[in-house]
Amino acid sequence: MGKTKLFFLEHQPRRGRMFFKNLYKKKIGDAQKSVEIVTTYLFPSRWFIAALHQAILRGIEIKIIMPKKTDRWISDRANYFYIDKLNRMGIKFYLQKEMNHAKVMVIDGREGLIGSQNIDLLSLQYNVEAGVFFSNKKMVDDLKKIIDKWLTDCEIFDPQTYKKRWFDYIFAVALKFLKIITFPWNIL
Repeated sequence: MGKTKLFFLEHQPRRGRMFFKNLYKKKIGDAQKSVEIVTTYLFPSRWFIAALHQAILRGIEIKIIMPKKTDRWISDRANYFYIDKLNRMGIKFYLQKEMNHAKVMVIDGREGLIGSQNIDLLSLQYNVEAGVFFSNKKMVDDLKKIIDKWLTDCEIFDPQTYKKRWFDYIFAVALKFLKIITFPWNIL
């Protein structure tokens, strides 16, 4: 077994350490071919949506793997609100049949991140989170194999089969209002 270089990231927003925010912005901004993300909950900040949108405009392929159904009904509604919105930007969503709490990002098949953070406001704005970032080829290849296996067990999100319900429209307004009240500097 050989040695490798790892970067341990400690995200502590209250102490001014916004390492995950900075890492996501930089790595998504520097991507040349692809970005693959695995998350359980999707309630992204405006800066995260902007980073993804800029990558799409540059022709970067973005795949996000999420559970079809989480352990919380309210999280499912938020997830589908953002899945529908981001899918229209060109992001491909892959829905797993089973609950998966993995938090992963792979950039261009050559850099990887494994951590405790979801793509949500709590994880990226308030919570103390930790992760490991690496560019070791063997480690990234192993992580890619795991992601590829998960992709074979997923169904691709199809907006035609996702039917918004009447409460989704009310929920969307409530979600925006909650985001403004709770996180006024992060207006949707």
